[in-house]
Amino acid sequence: MYQAHLLLKKDNDFSFAKVRERLAPNFPEANWTDGSWSLVMTTSDWEIAFQEVGGPEVLQESQHIAEQITGEEDDQGIGTCERRVEIRSDVPDPELEHFEKFQNVLEAMRTFQGTILVDPREPCVL
Repeated sequence: MYQAHLLLKKDNDFSFAKVRERLAPNFPEANWTDGSWSLVMTTSDWEIAFQEVGGPEVLQESQHIAEQITGEEDDQGIGTCERRVEIRSDVPDPELEHFEKFQNVLEAMRTFQGTILVDPREPCVL
């Protein structure tokens, strides 16, 4: 199982269309399922979901993550993020067969402007 959060600052350029575009070169065989606030990419042996969420609870969690990562000085603006994209694969991976795929997804997510990629389990910037 893999997960990450892409925190969205107010000036971000994130879109699900751009996710598809940026992942297509590494996953040409992928099938895509669109929702109003979600996107799922499925390959023959793996699946990963992207869910956009927002609201007061997301802002609170962002502030908590900022405190854990940066302490008093949140120079990255982590604590101001009211929206995020939750990235998650629930496919078991005891042999790390899908680790490289997840890393490819993270690399694509890093290309978005106005975003911060974090690990929600062990709060750190990825």
